[in-house]
Amino acid sequence: MKRASISSSTSASASTTSASFSLLFFFTLAFSSSNNAQQVVVDTHGDPITAGDGEYFNIQPPVFGLDLGGGVRLGKTGFSQCTNTVLQDPNYLVTGIPVKFTNLRPTISGDNQILEGSPLEIEFIESEKPKCVESSKWEVLIDYHLRRAYIGIGGKDDHPGNSEPLKGTFRIKNIGIKNKVYKLEFCGTGLPSCFVVSKFDNSRDDDGGERLVLANYDPFTFTFVKKKSSPLLPLII
Repeated sequence: MKRASISSSTSASASTTSASFSLLFFFTLAFSSSNNAQQVVVDTHGDPITAGDGEYFNIQPPVFGLDLGGGVRLGKTGFSQCTNTVLQDPNYLVTGIPVKFTNLRPTISGDNQILEGSPLEIEFIESEKPKCVESSKWEVLIDYHLRRAYIGIGGKDDHPGNSEPLKGTFRIKNIGIKNKVYKLEFCGTGLPSCFVVSKFDNSRDDDGGERLVLANYDPFTFTFVKKKSSPLLPLII
């Protein structure tokens, strides 16, 4: 009888241990999945990107050269006489205009780090803002002539022609190559899904380079190079 009692007790203990292990494994897996979904965005050095003044980054292709173009800058497009459309420069030697971020969902820790998938505002540094616009913040505008939504700065009045602003926020997503290459998404207010930011070559009407536009596929991929870093740094593949 004692032997049976010991066996029963051992079996119950093993069952409890197994259940506890399974529960622990489940919560560990759940936490891991949640953590992976909110990874910190990093620059080409692997350092976390933070929002706010004093932290500026160039958006550049992940590989230097190879006909991938240069950094992101402003240019004149369509009927506009103002350099207020966001383009990727065709010259790989051009690093572009640095940007900064406003975190619309700050982290609990208060360190202001940018997390993948968090809603953001993006703007060019103030010193590079053209006088023809009041703000250097990135906006999405629907161009009914081109039948595309493109990224610019300033409001509707700064974009003559058939342009209409689209409200929403930007998000940064990793594409999985060494965890330093990213794409941008734009989630419009009231829209059921988000769009990727892609490129559109309209060189016939635009001031060189390719516009950044919204699309359902073919995302524009890039790295973040901290301002004053060498343009050769995006050699990460």
